[in-house]
Amino acid sequence: MNALTDRFGRRIEYLRLSVTDRCDLRCTYCMPEGFRDFEEPEHWLTFDETERRRIIAHTLLKREGTPEDIARAVRFLIFDATYTTGHMLTVDGGRSASL
Repeated sequence: MNALTDRFGRRIEYLRLSVTDRCDLRCTYCMPEGFRDFEEPEHWLTFDETERRRIIAHTLLKREGTPEDIARAVRFLIFDATYTTGHMLTVDGGRSASL
């Protein structure tokens, strides 16, 4: 097998790959003169938005709950659940059923 060499003919004995644009090496190759900081594109999701979408993806209804969902459950317990005692009503869009 041929050895890996750079354009100057030097043998490359190791290779470092980065899967992010934020490597921990601050060299002149990726940090040109006048460079301030990496810029994140506007279309990138924040960590919180990624986590919110992950939770919704694992919910059977595939949507966030609303205050109206809670109000309907409370109304049911107050007015319609006359024969229910000692029961816990889980209002989570089916998330606990899908875990």
